Amino acid sequence: MSNAKGIDISHWQSTTPPLAGLDFLIARATYATTPDDRYVQHFIAADKAGLIVGAFHFGVGAAQASIAAQVAAFLKAAGAADLLALDLESNAKDRPTMTPNEARAFLMSVKAADPKKRKIGLYHSAPGYPSLGQDFRWVANWNPTPPAPPYDFWQYRGSPLDLDEFNGDRAALHAFVGLGSTP
Repeated sequence: MSNAKGIDISHWQSTTPPLAGLDFLIARATYATTPDDRYVQHFIAADKAGLIVGAFHFGVGAAQASIAAQVAAFLKAAGAADLLALDLESNAKDRPTMTPNEARAFLMSVKAADPKKRKIGLYHSAPGYPSLGQDFRWVANWNPTPPAPPYDFWQYRGSPLDLDEFNGDRAALHAFVGLGSTP
């Protein structure tokens, strides 16, 4: 059994990378309250290729945009994504970083507002990975060996393209997102 492979991308990829051999793609849907200008393009390409498609939100501190406004923008932009995630990492110096309490509020608000009741995970680096009520862990750990469990997704390379692995095979990934059997 080999783990399912995927990538995560955003507007920094002006074209959708080749998808052959991949099982999933996670694309940035929003930054603060702004939709990612490449999300729809990446979503359509991944969906057409038969991949599991995830949407992530790059959070900012509530001083820049309220948590409620970020949740509304994210759910609207994410559309028909199979799973959701919050990217919780430092922002540029001129933008406030989402605090752990704000991240918890974001996660709980998405869970409450999402009519599809999709899983929402948290993307964070391995050192100091917080538990904030997320449904799954997406761990950034750019090492040749997987991080210590528990984790569901592992971002193992960040440049020139973010590479990810699901902690299970393709069938397990489909079951994880609630799609049943593998196509």
